[in-house]
Amino acid sequence: MGDTFFKTIYQELHIIGEKSFTPREVDVISCVLSGKGEKAIAVILSISSRGVESHTRNIRQKIGCTGRDGIIEFVEKMHKTDHFRHLYQYLLTQSNFIKVLKKIASVIKKEELTCTIFCEKEEERETSFSRKIKQHLKISGIEGIIEKKESMLDPEKILIFVGSIEGLLTFKKKITNPINKTILALTVLKKPQEDSPFKEYVFFEKNENYYLSFFQLLKKLLPTFSLEKFIEEFKSLSVDQKSLPLISKGASIEKNSLFNQKNFTRRKKLVWSAAILLFSSLLIFTLFWIFTPNVKNKSLSINPLYKSSGKKALSWNAPFMPARYIKRNESVEAIWKKFMNPVNTMVGIFGLGGVGKTFLAMHCFHDCKQPYDFKAWFNAESPS
Repeated sequence: MGDTFFKTIYQELHIIGEKSFTPREVDVISCVLSGKGEKAIAVILSISSRGVESHTRNIRQKIGCTGRDGIIEFVEKMHKTDHFRHLYQYLLTQSNFIKVLKKIASVIKKEELTCTIFCEKEEERETSFSRKIKQHLKISGIEGIIEKKESMLDPEKILIFVGSIEGLLTFKKKITNPINKTILALTVLKKPQEDSPFKEYVFFEKNENYYLSFFQLLKKLLPTFSLEKFIEEFKSLSVDQKSLPLISKGASIEKNSLFNQKNFTRRKKLVWSAAILLFSSLLIFTLFWIFTPNVKNKSLSINPLYKSSGKKALSWNAPFMPARYIKRNESVEAIWKKFMNPVNTMVGIFGLGGVGKTFLAMHCFHDCKQPYDFKAWFNAESPS
């Protein structure tokens, strides 16, 4: 299933919005969308940080953006987010699989284990499946040699036969040297019946989890080693492939997908609704605060030297007054009492920095105890 998925997803994401991307660039984009940095991406993809940097730079050049946010915005605009996130789950599972294989290799490093890989059909000897088996065996600390000729098979080495049951039966009849070691049949065809003499062999079916099947193969190759803890560790770290549906070309993720498009759209609508509600509340509060007239304190007399036209005062550069400002009514009263003296045309507010002098002046500006035709606010700070 793994190879089928990767082939399908790379075909689907090869061209996005008339932009062409390589499979490795597609992998990097999927990790970027999942919030991974360059070092984390390098670990997941088993490449160098410099390689990640190079791929990221190529992606930005193709898209025409300058950063990670531009990549994310491009993918969202093309409605491919689900595909990339789905791919990321597979890449993460693959990365965890490699980590566990390396741990197994560290346990058996003192053993010099080799085996022979023989394919039923000659054209299959260099297939991706055979090469993948050999690669993963090497990571596990086991040397796998792909042999092309039946006559060259070593009877003392474990033989991994890649093919069908029928092909294995034919192969057994043809070989001249008896194979003393266990023959492990690997197939991508139909699994045998329970009463079949081949039921103990390892089978890789198309719809089965490749990684778990490979662990079964390792258990056959390493009968004296306990691998259960490694298998359980892998299961705890990874998403089961069988729980992730395949993506057909030109189609979106299926209904059971972890990153369902419908759920994503629903969450997006909820976020927008909450944002609109918050903005509306702020707007209503602001309008109410601006147009609601201040309540005048009638206990204070008006400076007899001041004559107002009676019109509402015009304001210039009015400062914004926080809604949660703690009013200091006694200080405000004291300031306005100073203004009641006809001699006083200016009142100063003095104190240590941070005690609230500016907020006190703002309070007096917005809550005037005398009528004025014009009010202005000048910031004391230097523009430089």
